[in-house]
Amino acid sequence: MGMGEPFWNYDELIRSIKLIMHPLGVNIGARKITVSTAGDIKGIAKFADENWQVRLSISLHAGNDTLRSRLVPLNRKYPLDKLAEALHQYQQKTDRMITFEYVLLSGVNDSLKHAQELFDYAKQFKCTINLIPWNPVSDIPFSPPSQEICNQFLEFLTQNGLNATLRKERGQDIQAACGQLRRIFPIS
Repeated sequence: MGMGEPFWNYDELIRSIKLIMHPLGVNIGARKITVSTAGDIKGIAKFADENWQVRLSISLHAGNDTLRSRLVPLNRKYPLDKLAEALHQYQQKTDRMITFEYVLLSGVNDSLKHAQELFDYAKQFKCTINLIPWNPVSDIPFSPPSQEICNQFLEFLTQNGLNATLRKERGQDIQAACGQLRRIFPIS
């Protein structure tokens, strides 16, 4: 996660996963490995044909196309309805659960209206939702919602029957939490 769209380098992705799982490699089981995509439909289709139990995660961040296209530019090529088709096919082939990653951005995608849109989209899948409060990064104009807003968003989803969790962040004190690591010095 966080290294770019993995399905755009599919052969190397698969090679890396096999090395991670290999007994002479890192020897990590497939169920403990997750590939996170922004929603590359061709990659999802190929991934469904792999004979393993590596998990699939979708960086969703919005339940409507207008907002998702702003937050996830790949949505302009593969809007939510096309993504849904690919995910249904994926689940028909694999019978595996999908995780939807949803970064909560204060005043952007954290209202109960947004929670309803996320619910309406996610309820059609066997899935879990991982809510991630934004970690502040200098020079990027987003901020995290309050803990109360995060809890209300989570409650809405769970009270309506979705499996959802709210990530507890670690590393913010040293600017090393999810999304905060980035190159400080220019490449020469």
